Amino acid sequence: MLRSFRPVQYMIILTIFVLTSSLFAATTPVPNNDIVSLKQRAVPQKTAYTTISRDADIRRVVVKFEEGTEIRLRGKSFAAAAGVSLDDVERILGPYFDGRLERVFKSRSESELGRMKTALEANSRYQLADLNLYYSLSITDPAEAEQVINRLNELDIVELAFVKPVPEEADDIDPPTPDFEP
Repeated sequence: MLRSFRPVQYMIILTIFVLTSSLFAATTPVPNNDIVSLKQRAVPQKTAYTTISRDADIRRVVVKFEEGTEIRLRGKSFAAAAGVSLDDVERILGPYFDGRLERVFKSRSESELGRMKTALEANSRYQLADLNLYYSLSITDPAEAEQVINRLNELDIVELAFVKPVPEEADDIDPPTPDFEP
């Protein structure tokens, strides 16, 4: 036999649902101008100080700017949303505007990445990182990389700066993997 709920029970359940969903959600417009409730994405913690071994094999440093800053590379400088100061960032990254600084996700246009983000957020209901905020610096000297990362991570408009790991060839471990080729 089904149990019937009283109006008070409905109100309690509805109140709990509304309170919990508002605590863990953000809103974003989607292409048809509806508002979709999004679950916040996890933001990585910055370390107080990054130390890099002097023997490290380094090729690139990645910097991810804070969401909402709308920082974009325009020629040999950055552009950003109104009210965002880029003086410190350009002072640190200025020497890399010689061609060693580029977008990480350069295979797609900025507008295409924006449209994809909006569509994926609407479908998944999760807030996603703006891929247009990721930039890569060509740096091979570990001491230089350490200095740049630590200076960038001190800035509030930088979500995180880090060394991009260099892939290593995997070795086979004991017992040897059999060859299943015919």
